Amino acid sequence: MYLYQKVESAVFKQTDTRESIKKFILENQENLGNYTMEEIARLTYTSKSTLVRFGKYFNYLGWKDFVYDFTHEIAQINDSENINANLPFTSTSNTLEIIEKLGILKIQSIKETASLLSSNDLDKASKILDASESIIIFGRSPNNYMGELFKRSINSIQKKHSL
Repeated sequence: MYLYQKVESAVFKQTDTRESIKKFILENQENLGNYTMEEIARLTYTSKSTLVRFGKYFNYLGWKDFVYDFTHEIAQINDSENINANLPFTSTSNTLEIIEKLGILKIQSIKETASLLSSNDLDKASKILDASESIIIFGRSPNNYMGELFKRSINSIQKKHSL
């Protein structure tokens, strides 16, 4: 689920200060990055510490991390072309249109995947891999190929492995 959807679906009581922050974010999503914490706190009749708690509510270290991800997600959504991934081209599409649409879908897929990655989780995973003496990879068809790709990556960092 996208961060935008999480904010939109978050349920707060009408008297909760987080509700006013949520409304402000959704109404000003395009320009959120242009506001300072002080301005948002003043406009939402809250405090900077309340903004930090709002970010932590969505599992961020604080407000700035939350705003960074939120604004990047909104920019990504606005930049992406609306191509139906299930039916990206028609029978009348020429070869160049098909290539272009498939390329756009591939780029969108990579961007969406990158937006879902957590740097904290990647750091933890890299520490676990670095600390391990050997890595055993289990998998079944059709994921054998992914296991082979991972094995090649493990080879590049000189880790002992078995597949």
